[in-house]
Amino acid sequence: NNSELFLSKLIQEFNLDSINILHILHQAEKLFLKVLDVEDSIDILIDKLIVLLIKTHDEGNDFNETKHFINQCIFHSNKNSNDIFEWLKENQVEPKHVFLLGFFYFNNINFEKNEYEAFQLFLYASTNDYSIAQVYLAKCYENGCGIEINYDLAFHWIQKAVRNKNIFGKLNLGIYYEKSIGTEKDLNIAFYLYQEVANNKNLSGLFNLGRCYELESKKYLEITFHWYQKAAENGYIKAQNNLAALFEKASGKNDIDIQSIFKSYENGQLINDIDKVNYWYHKIANNSNKEALYNLGNNHTKIYRLVHFVFPNSDVEEKFDKNLTVQGMKRFLRMPNFLCFSFRKRTKSQPN
Repeated sequence: NNSELFLSKLIQEFNLDSINILHILHQAEKLFLKVLDVEDSIDILIDKLIVLLIKTHDEGNDFNETKHFINQCIFHSNKNSNDIFEWLKENQVEPKHVFLLGFFYFNNINFEKNEYEAFQLFLYASTNDYSIAQVYLAKCYENGCGIEINYDLAFHWIQKAVRNKNIFGKLNLGIYYEKSIGTEKDLNIAFYLYQEVANNKNLSGLFNLGRCYELESKKYLEITFHWYQKAAENGYIKAQNNLAALFEKASGKNDIDIQSIFKSYENGQLINDIDKVNYWYHKIANNSNKEALYNLGNNHTKIYRLVHFVFPNSDVEEKFDKNLTVQGMKRFLRMPNFLCFSFRKRTKSQPN
């Protein structure tokens, strides 16, 4: 089926983006199976999908990640995407159902992408004050999906979503202020909005706070590390990647300020030791399988340098998880680039 083919393709192209999508698919399966009832009628199933769609956005998943999230939920449901699509086309009364049909068209679910139809449906639901539709309508105006690009209208609708208390809308409004989309650039407002969504445990908000502090000044490195750490500990792959980049920066430039942050963080415990890196290494691969982990050792261009400074005098092969094959580790260590900070296998098996 399509989900299995997609998963296979991710494993073959194994990189940071595919790791992130694998994580999304795992989360979708986990959350959806908690609410799934095989006795659910199609209308109840659809309402559950809408609730999960909003929830995953509020927790930090972007437009593309949420597309994969909902696709995976449908895959695990007792209905197929065509059943849901046809039901939605016949039931266009409530704004939430109008929006979800637009979501299907917008994301090419059920092999029928139609940006113009998606835009019209988002517009209809938005005029009925359905806040998540207003976020998607703003995205259409921002990217020219089904309508000409109009940054002023994108900003208008994202503001309306925020006034309707949409957390994902607030995150995107912060991005608009940071990147000057339909408004003047104002990093103070962007910071404030990211802080607001971070307080709602939105992982993108946590990540964006760390990213903004990192861009602002090196004097904010401790705060940067704090926000990246909070997002990373909750499984946010992008934050885990940026933590790795900070480790690399501390190593490559012999930056005393950065290294002092790592050494003083967590009650004075040295954070850049082999056990800590091993922990993060295992964290990022919690959705990988043996083939994906083994393929990591063959990927020279899509992973990041990290390891040398952490254990310059250590026997790495002995200190890493014994379940990782010696062959795979040797390939890993010979690479010009390294990604070593956040993997945990879901399988104990070793590749042949």
